[in-house]
Amino acid sequence: MLNCLLVFTGVNACKRTYVVRHWILSTELQHQTAALEEYDVMQTLDITGEMTIYTAAEQKTQLLEFIESGHALEINLSQVSELDTAGTQLLIMAKHEAARSNKNLRFVMHSNAVLDVLELANLTAVFGDPLFISGE
Repeated sequence: MLNCLLVFTGVNACKRTYVVRHWILSTELQHQTAALEEYDVMQTLDITGEMTIYTAAEQKTQLLEFIESGHALEINLSQVSELDTAGTQLLIMAKHEAARSNKNLRFVMHSNAVLDVLELANLTAVFGDPLFISGE
């Protein structure tokens, strides 16, 4: 089950203040929020743990639900501990579904496990998202 929180925190004379919808996709769901002052709401999905054949069916359903939920979307991959071909297919599917629905989806904060697979499969340019390589 995917948890979601959206809170409207107030209005001043010229700007609305929102709390971002922040989704957590993991075996242990947690609520997190981040403040954003915009008219559009950026939604973030944090994926934690593995993205493998063993988790693909559940994650596919949750990713599709997340993509349907908004127009400005980002998926944080910093806590992905393992990525196999099934997980890679999920990332490709998410990009295709977002593009098909005219939504803006980007992957951010790629973990080393994700970077290794994307480099091995020569997919870093396919996604078109900036990659930041840590000094580790």
